[in-house]
Amino acid sequence: MIKEPDEITREEQGIFLTRIPRVYTTLPITRKDLFAGRTPQLAEALGAIFNPGQHVIIFGEPGVGKTSLASVLNDFAQPEVLEQDILVCKIDCSSDDTFDSVWRKIFSDITLGSEEDGGERKTISEVIGKIDIAPHIILKQLTSISSNTLVVLIFDEFNIIKNKKCRLLFAETIKTLSNNAITSTIFLVGVADNIDELIEEHQLAGRNLIQIHMPRMNRGEAKQILIDNGLETIGMGIEDEAIEKILKMAQGLPNYVHTLGKHSALLAIDELKRNVRSQHVNGAIDRCLDQASHSVKSSYTKAISSPRANLFKEVLLACALARKDGLGTFAAVDVRLPFRKITGKPDYGIENFLPTLNKLSSLDRAVLFKSGTRRNFRYKFRDALLQPYILMQGIKSGTISHEDLDLA
Repeated sequence: MIKEPDEITREEQGIFLTRIPRVYTTLPITRKDLFAGRTPQLAEALGAIFNPGQHVIIFGEPGVGKTSLASVLNDFAQPEVLEQDILVCKIDCSSDDTFDSVWRKIFSDITLGSEEDGGERKTISEVIGKIDIAPHIILKQLTSISSNTLVVLIFDEFNIIKNKKCRLLFAETIKTLSNNAITSTIFLVGVADNIDELIEEHQLAGRNLIQIHMPRMNRGEAKQILIDNGLETIGMGIEDEAIEKILKMAQGLPNYVHTLGKHSALLAIDELKRNVRSQHVNGAIDRCLDQASHSVKSSYTKAISSPRANLFKEVLLACALARKDGLGTFAAVDVRLPFRKITGKPDYGIENFLPTLNKLSSLDRAVLFKSGTRRNFRYKFRDALLQPYILMQGIKSGTISHEDLDLA
């Protein structure tokens, strides 16, 4: 993956400087040429669009690419391929949204009428007026516009809606639309471990509600973001050691693959080099830590802060390194090996860190989520984006090395 010649000119540096931010972004992907992997999930989503009466819930940890999957549907479902027009509308939900307000948002993006026919163009929200929106009204409006058009309505960040009645009415709406098999598909997208956390009484929607769980990226998908969709497209290379460092630190989260890839590439061209090397990745760690979101930085600081001597930082780092199951959870026994590695105490047992582990799960620190029953508790990071941040903090401080990431 090394490209020759390694040396670049100042003119080439300027070209790379404009290309790098275009292929590496922390914003949701909206172009299919930058979208990587997720073939099974994408197939499920497109299948629902092409099958009247089916609707979709996309759920998973923060930062795994749920919004990106929803955002590229329009690019993949091209009218010339479908031989049918497609209308894709996407809105972001708010914590204070009601059923009426959230539907008025999306209906405000859909215009009816044709100026070519001399008619007045109005949004559905304007046509409806001030009446309260209910499932039967939604059915009527979508039936009228989906007779010759595939309609895709995406409600992103659905998990932050607090109104329980709103969630129940969404279940009723999905059931109503499914029973009438119109060519309109609702997508609910949100942070959740399971469907129960996103929609009330989801059983109402029946078998026509497709559940798409977005896991963390596998190695091949993350590598596609870093190389195939990134460095390769802009004419840069990367050595194998640098690839390994980025993939291990990113922990399957696209956000960190993009961030580490971008800053590593920028550091390489700063030195007028075409190829990203291990030292560039090391330098990218500082930039990634500096540019982490306020919520991640705040959670970390709150978790390790204490006026007394403590093991919060060591235990939190051990948790980031602990082996996890497919749902991202781990047990206290999984923390033991990395904790011994970090502290240099090979005789340390679970009793040495369990009180600290439980404090990290308490309401005042709230960095871990604790579930299960006594003697069978499982732990999980409340914010998945915190795990790579903790690992990079450990590497920067010298507490762990890149080789230690093999423990995770």
